[in-house]
Amino acid sequence: TWNYNSIDDTIYGIPVGFTTHALYYNKDLFDAAGVDYPTNDWTWDDVREASEKISNADENVYGYIMPGKPDPYDFEMYLWSNDTAYASEDGETTDGYVNSPEAVEVLQTFQDMMNDNLALASESWGTDEFSSQTAAMVVSGAWDIGSFNEAGLNFGTAAIPSFEGQESKSVLSSSGLAISADSKNKDAAWEFVKFWTNEEANIERIDYELSVLKSVVDSEGLEEDEYKSVFYEMLERSSEYGPSSFNIENWSDFADQLSMAFEQVFNPTTRVSPQEALDSVVK
Repeated sequence: TWNYNSIDDTIYGIPVGFTTHALYYNKDLFDAAGVDYPTNDWTWDDVREASEKISNADENVYGYIMPGKPDPYDFEMYLWSNDTAYASEDGETTDGYVNSPEAVEVLQTFQDMMNDNLALASESWGTDEFSSQTAAMVVSGAWDIGSFNEAGLNFGTAAIPSFEGQESKSVLSSSGLAISADSKNKDAAWEFVKFWTNEEANIERIDYELSVLKSVVDSEGLEEDEYKSVFYEMLERSSEYGPSSFNIENWSDFADQLSMAFEQVFNPTTRVSPQEALDSVVK
């Protein structure tokens, strides 16, 4: 998590907490369909096969749900998982990356499940539908563990499914603290930084964001936790990956174009081909 608080090997902030993403699954819906629970080595083909047994459009139940307009920052993790990215490492080139065959395969995988009524495009993030048991699987961050428990769901977590021959990766959402160089209260600010990043504060925040302190991970058994362990697994898998948003000039404009492309691909009233939609991003 230091990488997300640094620029060019210079540290500007101290990590406070993080989450990666993982696959949540509804055990009751899996049991009702007689389907084995997902494991950390599941592929998207496994998700499709499970969804074929779980989905029942007449009863408004789907195997998988995802945002119909995914956040571009988050969605790049699926491209990493299929050995590509939005752009070259320096952020200068997008053509051949964001519209590569590997990127097209990612979008095609999800669109095909939607076309076959195995997956649903949510108007939000998909977690509301998961909570209401409309969908058996959703990918989201650790922040949903508490809300799913409060909803009384019988659920589990597993690694994000992989594409054939690849290992899945996850984007990292990280918080950190920094002190302004112009601060008139640097000593007081430093005392707060030390307080907010110490072991006690990390333990208090576990239900809201995962601890970045190895000592707390060990003392609280987080790498063995029924729900949280997989998020640390995804962190290890993804340590060498960084978002293209850090390097692409005018990321905001590029992200807007991506959002439009995603909506064209996943919106049931359009269903533009992934190749056409992604090609439009680099034109």
